[in-house]
Amino acid sequence: MSINRHYPGGPQNATRRPARPPARPSLWLLFAALSGLFAAGSVPSPPSLGQETSAEKKVPAGQKTTPPAPPQADQEPQTDQEPQTDQEPTRGSREDAAALAERMVEYLTLGPPLEAKLRQRVWAAGREVVEVGHYQQAGRGSGRLRMELQVPIADGKSRWQQTCDGRLAWTREEMAGEVRVRRVDLGKLEEATAATYSRRVPPRLRVGGLAEIMDRIQADFDLRLSEGHIDGSPMLVLKGILREEVAEQLLQNLEREEWPELVPRQVRIAVAADSLATPLPSRIEFWSKPDGRLLSLLEIYDVAEIESPGLDQFRFEPGGHDFTNETDLYIARFGLGLAANPVSRRR
Repeated sequence: MSINRHYPGGPQNATRRPARPPARPSLWLLFAALSGLFAAGSVPSPPSLGQETSAEKKVPAGQKTTPPAPPQADQEPQTDQEPQTDQEPTRGSREDAAALAERMVEYLTLGPPLEAKLRQRVWAAGREVVEVGHYQQAGRGSGRLRMELQVPIADGKSRWQQTCDGRLAWTREEMAGEVRVRRVDLGKLEEATAATYSRRVPPRLRVGGLAEIMDRIQADFDLRLSEGHIDGSPMLVLKGILREEVAEQLLQNLEREEWPELVPRQVRIAVAADSLATPLPSRIEFWSKPDGRLLSLLEIYDVAEIESPGLDQFRFEPGGHDFTNETDLYIARFGLGLAANPVSRRR
């Protein structure tokens, strides 16, 4: 991805909310941590996915594309321009960046039903690990979605899954035989935030999936809007550096003094320049600091509008596993300041 100059125009009337330290690791950080565990050798290396065809150019709904072939495992990925690490982001429009990020959240929650394929690649410890997955949403404000990623290994037991039926949002992680389940009661969240939250997309729709990733990125990163290209196709690029107060809070949460190698400090999000009517990210890159190395790349491709899926597609059963109730964490996150102490319980 090459970034040539800043985007002078774009969405207007941006609404910005004050940055707040996350009550728990953000969803974008979860992807980095998940990939880091795989890359560090907790599970065997996945088999090669084979050679892909032409690089992805845009992902408007209804049009299928194919992502670029991954680099060789012994090579570090390169971009045409290294990100700035020890400086403020290059001057650009914060207002336009905030407006575009929010427009993406709106499309991912209020837009049409759609599905897409996912691929996340991570480079760490001299290895490349590939996770593959699928995303599906019912859209139209229903809050129903299903998203999963897994490393294609023989036993098929290393995966991350998120399911929401509009009432309850479940997250299930299974790594090296250990299962963790978390739940958010969206009805309680809506009741607690209805009187104080005035944005078009309510908090209950900002829980889970690509919408939550975008929501947390715009809260945690200082974003600017630029222009760039992927294989010659014009892209809008949201480029940001992790806010200092967020970075400090993360270090406290992790009980670390030095920044962990696999936790990103920068982000880049590419959106096809001609798809503002259907603004979906085609790739989300996470970068390190201070060396400016690409740590992780999440690709969203083969995007297509679909008929509205039935409710059965979005049901989840914890299967007897204990779960952590994170509802109060999300209530606190959206500004009510209530106590946020996860409670483990059995359904």
